Amino acid sequence: MASPDLLFNLWNLFYLGAYQAAINIDVPDLNADAADERDAIVFRSYIALGSYQAYGDKHESAATEIEGGDIGSQEGLGKDTISYLMKTFLLKNKLQKMIKKSKDLDAIGEMKSRVTWIDKQLKSHPPKNVESEILREHIKKEREATKAGKRPYYLKKSELHQRKLMNKYNELKEAGKLDAFMERRRRKNASKDHRFMSYRRSGDA
Repeated sequence: MASPDLLFNLWNLFYLGAYQAAINIDVPDLNADAADERDAIVFRSYIALGSYQAYGDKHESAATEIEGGDIGSQEGLGKDTISYLMKTFLLKNKLQKMIKKSKDLDAIGEMKSRVTWIDKQLKSHPPKNVESEILREHIKKEREATKAGKRPYYLKKSELHQRKLMNKYNELKEAGKLDAFMERRRRKNASKDHRFMSYRRSGDA
């Protein structure tokens, strides 16, 4: 008969793999033309997020190549969002392609400095899978409990979701952003609630 440690490890592999299969959605590979078209669409939407200006006359040509905007602004963007990181990464790829095509040395230097800044931003905001981290910590604790002769306990989806909320709560509290987050959530819920109040409906007026 297999040892308890072996059975426990096999079950953990299946358990973690099942969660990863649910978390990580397979995206079909695109050919080069389709990928470039997708990047261009996302890049235009990134530029449309705000008003961007060129740094000077000598960089005007490089700026106008990017939909008439700047090579990327450091202010006014939600740096804590996944969409920001995705658009920043796509912007980096676009800049690298423009560096190869451009012949203006000043513009190339400006774009290279922007790529360096983007690399620092991506390193300071590493992507993380919260569910995988929670499962990894839980499995580590349960493995130690199994060695002590206790029966392992496996997280339910509801418990995993609850731990994710607790982690988010603690992060917001440590960063001092909890009150602002709760106020935004209250306003959002209030905007939904008025739809169910008859005296607020325009048709009853």
